[in-house]
Amino acid sequence: MDTYFQQQLDKLQTDYIDYYLLHAMGKENWANLRKNGVLAWMDKMKASGKVKHIGFSFHDKYPVFRKIVDAYPWDFCQIQFNYLDIREQAGRRGLDYAAAKGMGIIVMEPLRGGKLVTNIPPEVEHIWQKSALRLNEAERALHYVWNIPEVTLVLSGMSALEQVQENIRTASTAKANELSRKELNLYLQARKAYLAKAPLPCTGCEYCLPCPQGVSIPWCFGVYMDAFMFGDVERHKREYNFFVPDEHKADKCTACGACLSKCPQHINIPVEMAKVKAYLA
Repeated sequence: MDTYFQQQLDKLQTDYIDYYLLHAMGKENWANLRKNGVLAWMDKMKASGKVKHIGFSFHDKYPVFRKIVDAYPWDFCQIQFNYLDIREQAGRRGLDYAAAKGMGIIVMEPLRGGKLVTNIPPEVEHIWQKSALRLNEAERALHYVWNIPEVTLVLSGMSALEQVQENIRTASTAKANELSRKELNLYLQARKAYLAKAPLPCTGCEYCLPCPQGVSIPWCFGVYMDAFMFGDVERHKREYNFFVPDEHKADKCTACGACLSKCPQHINIPVEMAKVKAYLA
């Protein structure tokens, strides 16, 4: 870590970093870093003044998030959060837990990788027509996150100057606790409308794992469900083939049935996995 850190300082042409993250923390990454003395290393970096504030970004389940939060006096964390993913990964529970510890909260994926602003289903459009706020889809999703007082910073991917300017306007006008109970209820309705489009009720609980054949069942199902929810098959085919390793793809399923009794949603996983293979491969 000393080697990487020095390379980072050299590339940034600086001798200290204001906000430094341990990126993509999850159960395995965190266990590995702890084993290799990351807590002492972070203490050393802060004591030396080379790091002013230290935090972590996160991609795993809430219990893992809470364990990491409790392990060190972090200054901040970076989590995925939007009006659809209120229970995914750290979720709202994790946001509140970290904030109660005095940590700054950086939100990433407030637009779900742009999926909340494109191909809006008619069912969702109908819900937004009930809103008293005249907002476009990006503004609507960002206002939801900015409405939470504990959120310190929102990160949104921008690919054009116009998007930068629009996001600045949104951040300049959005206020914490500005959304009424009626407006917040519309967000819940929109979330339910998206989830209702999913072809199966997988919650990503991972009780079905480990698969004897190595299939990443929740990962495969997640991409498959997103393709239906957001109406973009080609994008999700690309995501499936790029992000899901070959050894964990749906075609490795042998329909052995070891997962069937473990699924609390009673999904016929071998049957559905064959559909994933046919749809996304």
